[in-house]
Amino acid sequence: MTGNPLKRFYECLTEQEEMFHQEFVRDNLGVMLRSAINEVDWYLYNYLKSSHVTAEHQEHAYLLTLGITRLVKVALESREKFDVPVIMFQRDSGNALKTLGVLAGLGMIEHGRRVAQTVAAGTGKIEEVDTEDFLVTLPPEIPDDELYEREVSEHYCRILNSKVRELSMEVVTEEVRDDVARKLEELVFPYMKHFIGYGASPLLDEYFFGNAYMEVMSWDGIDNFHPAAEFGGVTFATYVLAVSFLVSLSQKHQRFAEALVKKDPGVRLCDILTITAERAGFLQSIRDALAYFGDSVPHAHECTKEQAETIFEALSVGRGRTAVLDRPGAPLPPIVCCSQSGFIRFQAGAVWSGSRFILESLKTLYPKEYSRNQQTREKATQVAMQRILRNSIEGLVFRENIKVRIEGRTLTDIDLVIGEEKTGLLLLCQLKHQEPHGMDLHAKRERGERLRRQVGSWLENVGHWIEKSGERVVRSALRLPKNFPAITIGYAVVSKHHSAQLRSLMGECDGTAFSLFQLFNAVNLLRRMRAKKDLGSLLGVLKDMDRRASQQKHFREEPVEWRIRQLRFEIRHVGEAPDGAD
Repeated sequence: MTGNPLKRFYECLTEQEEMFHQEFVRDNLGVMLRSAINEVDWYLYNYLKSSHVTAEHQEHAYLLTLGITRLVKVALESREKFDVPVIMFQRDSGNALKTLGVLAGLGMIEHGRRVAQTVAAGTGKIEEVDTEDFLVTLPPEIPDDELYEREVSEHYCRILNSKVRELSMEVVTEEVRDDVARKLEELVFPYMKHFIGYGASPLLDEYFFGNAYMEVMSWDGIDNFHPAAEFGGVTFATYVLAVSFLVSLSQKHQRFAEALVKKDPGVRLCDILTITAERAGFLQSIRDALAYFGDSVPHAHECTKEQAETIFEALSVGRGRTAVLDRPGAPLPPIVCCSQSGFIRFQAGAVWSGSRFILESLKTLYPKEYSRNQQTREKATQVAMQRILRNSIEGLVFRENIKVRIEGRTLTDIDLVIGEEKTGLLLLCQLKHQEPHGMDLHAKRERGERLRRQVGSWLENVGHWIEKSGERVVRSALRLPKNFPAITIGYAVVSKHHSAQLRSLMGECDGTAFSLFQLFNAVNLLRRMRAKKDLGSLLGVLKDMDRRASQQKHFREEPVEWRIRQLRFEIRHVGEAPDGAD
């Protein structure tokens, strides 16, 4: 075959998606959209409840979460409107199988795009074996450069979540939990025989909001901005409060649904997990919730009708607002607007994506404010690092925001300087605040390249300054005390995410890159060791852990074949036989 096989592969994926697009053009009621959200809610509900999740279950969940975001985008962009604002129906096996087939197909297309992103990034190669038949060949081993960083982060997030659950158990008595269970059973009732209705209760509102707020505050990334930072005239703390309210509604609805199927066995859980709601009433609910709970949260505020609309837009997708779903692996939206007046509450979207959806949504809606507000996180990182280090190593001095100048011209700045009075070691730190890329490999590549360019420029400018200025000027610029010993320079980059992508670059200057979680972990490891508790030893631990991390590899999978109608693509490692061959 001739031409560019990667470009042709992308074209084939788009051609297959276009066939699905025509199905949505004909779907005048929006049945497929509603059915797909129902199916994903139902599958992920059982997935999270299961005590035995197999590799097959994981693959299904992966394809469904990839497929649903694309399906929502395609469905909303295929028609100007549906014939009815919202639609309700009972789940039947025939429609469910058809819907799951579409979801799987779109999920495979999105997976194919992720494979193409991997090839574009230089990992493996692709060839067109025949018309609409492709072979992707991967290296024998693929480094998993972010495994250690990811596992450290997940470890401390699990500890935090455990502490949150323990606190919840301490604050909420058994008597209150019994009262909640009774209220759920008392207030729930069948609606139109097969669906669900329930009454209101201040006890339930406060109970579920308290649980949801603690859960949301433990999400990775929810602290990305100062609570007072504004997007569209609404503070980040207010958005977080609104997200917590939405999560509380999802948790409460799930418990009501479980209570109803026990109370009335004629109602099926699969029919009532996903519900629709009216936009106007929900906007007023947001305002009421912020007015009620906002006083207890610093920088959160009550909102006007216009601000409630702004919040709703950030929490949802709708026609003309699907850009947040553009890339493969986009976060699941918690609200899908199927009309001007009604929307679908996506249960899985409220909890499955964590903080990713609200962050990606704010970035899409307010890119300039997003970039500007990111800069405010530098101070928080400076404070956090100093707190961690002061509690573990004695005799450290800190300097913040040092301008690096030559002949009056500013080259760059040093965000944080850590000096050790015993040894003369100076650690010059650059603080970076990268976004989590989730499953978006293209975003990982883009952000990694940008990060390396920025850090490379910083290292070059600081090194040039030190070489040209000499020790006396450096000591003066860093405001070191006169009794500070002869200096030794070290370099560090502290990144919110993706520090592993700086590994080779920092190795060239004998520096290191790490996240705050990795710093905290290294401090804990140092405390358990009998070695000296000094800055050099801490850097030794960080570098040793980074060296071990560089040896981690992705799990090697067996050759796998994917088929989407006429399109076929196979993925295998170098030296492996074709799928199914001896």
